[in-house]
Amino acid sequence: MSATERPEGALPVAEQPLPTSRYLGVDIGGTSIKWSVLADGVLEDTGSVPTPRIDHTAVLQAVAQIAANLPNPVAGIGVAVPGLVDPVRRSSVFIPNLPGDWSDLAVAEQLEAIAGTPVALLNDARAFAWAEHTSGAARDVASAVFLTLGTGVGGAIALNGQILVGALDSVGEMGHVPVDPRGELCACGGRGCLETFASGSAIVGRLSRTHAMAQSPTLVELTRQGTEPLTAKLIAEAARAGDPWAIDAFDRAADALGQAASMIGLLLQLDAVVIGGGLKRAADLYLPRVQAALDARISLTGPIEVRSAHYGTEAGSIGAATFARARLTTS
Repeated sequence: MSATERPEGALPVAEQPLPTSRYLGVDIGGTSIKWSVLADGVLEDTGSVPTPRIDHTAVLQAVAQIAANLPNPVAGIGVAVPGLVDPVRRSSVFIPNLPGDWSDLAVAEQLEAIAGTPVALLNDARAFAWAEHTSGAARDVASAVFLTLGTGVGGAIALNGQILVGALDSVGEMGHVPVDPRGELCACGGRGCLETFASGSAIVGRLSRTHAMAQSPTLVELTRQGTEPLTAKLIAEAARAGDPWAIDAFDRAADALGQAASMIGLLLQLDAVVIGGGLKRAADLYLPRVQAALDARISLTGPIEVRSAHYGTEAGSIGAATFARARLTTS
């Protein structure tokens, strides 16, 4: 996809002559590696390539190849990964959904050796926050919590203008905040985590039995009599069509989101909650209910506005490039 084909609301497209300070941001996912190039903070181009399913070396080589294929060189590369990273050692700690062994892997150092370009490493939820806080939905506020709803739930926090980072770059991982201590077992080992209510996989899981028993005529029709897989997108369509089971699934997700957001709002003086990720397209089904939950605690938290993320699937790569520009120009 070229810079002239940007979706509405994206960063302004660079005009000729092109700026000379460019940073490549890559968002490494299990299926694809999304990339964006920022030139003096302006989006110049974006695209994606399939994620190699061989090992970590093949993935890093694919990232280096993206940089090599660009028509203009970049001053640095920002890399966002779906797991825990050590920001000091610039290494991955635990990444469960990528091919190869990413445990204690010196990602930045190895990629620098392959690409010959300085590298900055961060978690993908923090990359999302960098994009939305710098030029997206939270660009006008100092403090916000950022939530990405997809297969799981990721999160990050900006406080007084700074995106918080811990020793394992895991500050703000709201997906594993417990909202029901007697709830379902989560992949992290806890019970009743936000992720077990508000993720796409949780919503699909909640409706799977209903669908299997053909209790919802709407879902049966949308899945072509069960010949197509049940997805969060189809469940959202069913909810908009008035299906009570689908509506209940999104209401449960919204209530859990509202509870978690209220909790963090009590602890921190937040201005906004920004929600994005794969479920952003269903924002109409849960944002009003999350806002209502926050408004119910306004006497304690002050006003907190719930906002839909400004960026779509390119948020992670834009945030990674923004992070690289900030980190590598000051290091």
